[in-house]
Amino acid sequence: GTPVDPQAVGAYPVPASQISVRRVVPLTVQVDDEPPRNLETTRDTVGEALYDAGISVYVADTVSVDLNSSVYPGMAITIQRARPVSVLADGQTVRVRAQGEVIADALAEAGIALVGLDYTIPSLNTRLIPGMSIRVIRVREDFETQTVTIPYETVYQADPALELDQVRVMQNGVEGVETTRIRVRYENDIAISREVESVEVTTAMQN
Repeated sequence: GTPVDPQAVGAYPVPASQISVRRVVPLTVQVDDEPPRNLETTRDTVGEALYDAGISVYVADTVSVDLNSSVYPGMAITIQRARPVSVLADGQTVRVRAQGEVIADALAEAGIALVGLDYTIPSLNTRLIPGMSIRVIRVREDFETQTVTIPYETVYQADPALELDQVRVMQNGVEGVETTRIRVRYENDIAISREVESVEVTTAMQN
């Protein structure tokens, strides 16, 4: 039950009552588009064989066979590497390994959702490149109102019923109010644009 180098069997300190010989099993491993590698292993499972060969497998990687599968001669193993990317969103940088083809897949892998007018740099349908950096731009829109006073005028009219040089007020003046509604666009909480939505006289001016 103990692994021993064949050359050391003669000097083994404990007499062996049973010796078993495990023959090497030839395997082929292909990682992404790299040339296939021919391996020989005496291990029982695919995971152990890959570990001995120094081939790391990450959680997001896709392996054509289960890592706990038993090896057999001529077995072909294909590994599709997840792409390591960095996602900057909400003031934090998240490093993930994404298995998909485009940036949208990387966001899904990182659990980052776009809401409303949010967008990414580069765009969502950009092909993933290992090591690339992705920025998530959070977008929101608010409305501001601005009011300005409309001054009234004093209008004089002749009145034959009044004596000469006499004045009376027929109607008091009232200032008007003009309200402007402005749409403000914020990206990552920074105002980047203002657009006038409407201009309305909310209080009529009276001379």
